[in-house]
Amino acid sequence: MQHLRAKLALLFLMVLALLPTATNEYACGGSSHSSGIAFASVRHERLGLFRVAANYLGMTPWQLKHQLKQGKSLADVANATTGKSASGLVDALSAAIKTKLDAKVAAGRLSSTREGTILANLNTKLTALVNSTWTSWRH
Repeated sequence: MQHLRAKLALLFLMVLALLPTATNEYACGGSSHSSGIAFASVRHERLGLFRVAANYLGMTPWQLKHQLKQGKSLADVANATTGKSASGLVDALSAAIKTKLDAKVAAGRLSSTREGTILANLNTKLTALVNSTWTSWRH
């Protein structure tokens, strides 16, 4: 289980690396939290995005992880799933992130300007993520 958590952490960190800095703050719950709370928030968010992808594809997170371990990209898995597509997966991930960002804006924890900056580049970065393969997953 610990190995799975480490690999899911890698997936989430890759998403964060692709997104603007404001998203890193968003995913960590803002700069006002202690590092322990921020880490717990990051763990929750990375599993959330992975579950969004698995739910969109109609499979469990374990089944999706198994597909990725075989060297497939999320796009490969989506395009091979009946009625699903890579662009649909990007849209599902984008919608989930936008929902979270909208809640942060409504709560006053994120400015609408910063949200706009994040969303301006989101589809491009999520498309790159969805098209990436995870060849480092060997176990």
